[in-house]
Amino acid sequence: MKVLQCRQCGSEQTAEDAIYCSRCGSRLRPTPAYGSEGGWDIGVPDSALRETAAGLERIGERERAGSSGRRSVMLAMLVPLLLLLAVGAGLYSYYRYEMNVNAEALSLHREAADEALAGRYGQAIALLRNALAVRPGYEAARTDLEIAEKAAELEAALNSVAARMQKRELTAAEQALINVEEGLKLRTEPVFDPIRQQLKDRQVMLTVMKVKAELDELDTMEELTEKLNLTLNLNGKEAEELRHQIESKIVAVTIKNAEELLHKKAFRDAAQAVEEGQRHVSDSPKLTELKQRIEEEKGCTKKPSGSESRKRCRKRPKKI
Repeated sequence: MKVLQCRQCGSEQTAEDAIYCSRCGSRLRPTPAYGSEGGWDIGVPDSALRETAAGLERIGERERAGSSGRRSVMLAMLVPLLLLLAVGAGLYSYYRYEMNVNAEALSLHREAADEALAGRYGQAIALLRNALAVRPGYEAARTDLEIAEKAAELEAALNSVAARMQKRELTAAEQALINVEEGLKLRTEPVFDPIRQQLKDRQVMLTVMKVKAELDELDTMEELTEKLNLTLNLNGKEAEELRHQIESKIVAVTIKNAEELLHKKAFRDAAQAVEEGQRHVSDSPKLTELKQRIEEEKGCTKKPSGSESRKRCRKRPKKI
């Protein structure tokens, strides 16, 4: 058995009838010299065979390259698509998250607004801080938080006024009310309306307390009428009670002055004194009775006519 050996690559061929090298594809010749001892020759030049083999190899390489290229193209198209889907899913998830965050922050903000308008500033501040914790960039909530904190500050100042009034520190309380009033001058937001109402209530209470403290020392019509006029624009139970006290004292001073004038037989001046009292306290039965008595005594100074007139003059009415 003859062993064929490729003269190009030296590879031994196991098949006896092999024509081409199984390794490099070159034409085979019998060893030692192809065609020298009974070999065969099909008349095809070696160069042509090598070119054919090389061409076949190139074709195979192109086919492999084409297949690899197609895979690369498909991969190049698939990767951006996958990236696009991933980015889209991420954006949608973020959008849903932002929507939920916005809804929660907006709900807290609305609830805080209701609390602030009702004058519950502490609760409003807590809700607004929660809204900012959920969404730190929520500028509307941050602005309203500053407003609510200012309202809470003014409310605390009003509470200190009430404590000072209970201690009868009226001068300090009055100054504190002035400071609160100054703080409200430039505030037009509705959340400050409860503060304004509280301020009015404190001012009425302070005025009542100041007038009450001075009332015992007042004994002239001028002083009493001045204080009465001061209370006319005040509302509330305390203010109404104070007005009644002043009116009672006006009646008492009027009767005292009129009695002194009546004792001096100054009937005209006595009647004028009563009329002055009635301008401030028009529904006083005591002043009405006194004025009637002055008229009767004035008539008794003249010579009475008739038995009834003489009887009334002899029986002088008692002082009121």
